[in-house]
Amino acid sequence: MPRFRYTITTVEGQLKTDELEMPTEMDARQYFEQQGSVVIRIRMITKDQAISFRLLSLFGLSVKSSLPSGLRFDCVRLTEDWVALLVSGLTVVDSIQTLIEWQQEHSSLVSQKLTRALQQVLEEINAGKPLDQAWLSAGLHLNPSWVLSIKLGMQTAQLAHVLGHWLMLQSWRRSFRGRLKKLLTYPLIAFSILLLVLGFMLVWVLPDLMAFLVDMNAPVNQATRSMLAISHLLVHHPIVLFISVLSLIGLLILGIRLVGLQRIPYLGTVSLALDRAYLMRELNWLLSAGATLHDAVGQMLENASSVKRKKQLQDLHDQLAQGVPMPQAVVSNLSLPPFSQKLLKLAEKTGQLAPVTQQLADYFEAQAKQQLDRIEPWVEPMTTLLLGALVVWMILAILGPIYEMMADAVF
Repeated sequence: MPRFRYTITTVEGQLKTDELEMPTEMDARQYFEQQGSVVIRIRMITKDQAISFRLLSLFGLSVKSSLPSGLRFDCVRLTEDWVALLVSGLTVVDSIQTLIEWQQEHSSLVSQKLTRALQQVLEEINAGKPLDQAWLSAGLHLNPSWVLSIKLGMQTAQLAHVLGHWLMLQSWRRSFRGRLKKLLTYPLIAFSILLLVLGFMLVWVLPDLMAFLVDMNAPVNQATRSMLAISHLLVHHPIVLFISVLSLIGLLILGIRLVGLQRIPYLGTVSLALDRAYLMRELNWLLSAGATLHDAVGQMLENASSVKRKKQLQDLHDQLAQGVPMPQAVVSNLSLPPFSQKLLKLAEKTGQLAPVTQQLADYFEAQAKQQLDRIEPWVEPMTTLLLGALVVWMILAILGPIYEMMADAVF
């Protein structure tokens, strides 16, 4: 029967971690619910994991390793576990101690180093350091918005609530990134295969074909000449071809930056809607965490990555400090549509700015999804047509001269 390792909060409010044999995970959860316990975490363990757990419990073995600066780890997964522990009623210290115990269940090097980092965080907290500063001193590569969530959560005494909003923001970003990756998967795979085939034809097939055509004094069409020029560059001057391709890509990127991605049909609309939706969700997250509008814009300014976005937020921050009406300042600096100003005016009167930013984020997100739904059905057909055109060019270049030579021989 499968064994499950679980962490629960008992009826008495105590945290308990142990192992249990049950047919399925659902049966285990129902068993704990009947006892009145709250399940925080439960997962099936393999035989190797069970042996390692027994060794750890019998001999107290623990691996300690030095922590290099800049260690990257999955903030989202750790935060999900941390929020679950905080919601169950554990204190910050107890929840971090439980995270340490969970990390010790794994034998990977990253888990061992993360265990050391968590222990360092715990030591800093016990020494009286603020929670956000304790995390910063652990030597981890931390997301600035995640550290800000911890700081705001401690200030408002709603750490689990603020971290939960941060998780929703990250989940939203990942969902759209996943959809965009899925949208680009077919074109990338198709063009990669075509480039491999084309490279084989240019390097090995075409030179032998040209030697044969020259010996036979056969006519050479324009498609073959163009492919021969590319083959000559690839075989004899690969660096020149590589630099030329990089130059074309650079010119394309420069042109997009000069024109602006948001001015490109369809893609520009999606980019603009996603940018507005993320801004509103980030603003909603900070306002829900208890920050004022002026402070929220200041925090967004610190976390901004692009120069353009920093300038917009800096102008907004300055105008709010100068007493410019909030709706006018937000709409003019963040490039929001005019109807947003009416909603923000209403929110300013009713004091419901956070819910209104949530509504605006939902609207812009729906707009982006609508545009993606329009683009998605055309990606595969357009990719297939472009691939077909390239294949036809290859066929004309390779087989065209042979057919012409055969036709001259017959007639």
